[in-house]
Amino acid sequence: MPTLHSRKKVELIVERARLEEILEVAQEAGAKGYTVLPTLSGLGNRGERAAALTGVGGNVLVVIITRDAVAHRIVELLEELWGDAIGVLFVSDVEVLRPDKF
Repeated sequence: MPTLHSRKKVELIVERARLEEILEVAQEAGAKGYTVLPTLSGLGNRGERAAALTGVGGNVLVVIITRDAVAHRIVELLEELWGDAIGVLFVSDVEVLRPDKF
């Protein structure tokens, strides 16, 4: 089996209007990259949400895989910026094959 390396995965579900801020924070914290996916619908404490078929508005899912210190810095910066209005944020442990990419 190949050697796997520990990293953190930061996932954020945020309003599309805040995407640029999220990406700036990630880069400022030292993230080497990210993936942004549209969210089509969901149900949460603010009720049900569905994106328009055009993809305008609605939420996006931002996925960042990075080193532990960078993940913690992303969370700190977002908390300073928005307090408890971040959206939905998850941090989990993952293993990667090519650690230099993250």
